[in-house]
Amino acid sequence: WMHDVFDNSVAVATFAEEASQLVFDSSVTLEHYEAPAPEYAIEPYAATWPFAYTNDEATELVNARSRRHPDADVDKWALSFIAQGR
Repeated sequence: WMHDVFDNSVAVATFAEEASQLVFDSSVTLEHYEAPAPEYAIEPYAATWPFAYTNDEATELVNARSRRHPDADVDKWALSFIAQGR
């Protein structure tokens, strides 16, 4: 296991030879424990939701916020959470 730049756990699998199928047979044991809430530096404008990014931040986030694979079904589902006329 290793962690990416966002601190996600990433497993790396290596294989000795080529095979005709790949099967994942796994079990997971989770342990939940109380941890203090992280303290993040939050700009005052972002303390309440929803908020708008500053122009500089929006420019930097444009690629992260763009759709990679547009899908009409996903659009319909997402729009179902927004009140009509907003």
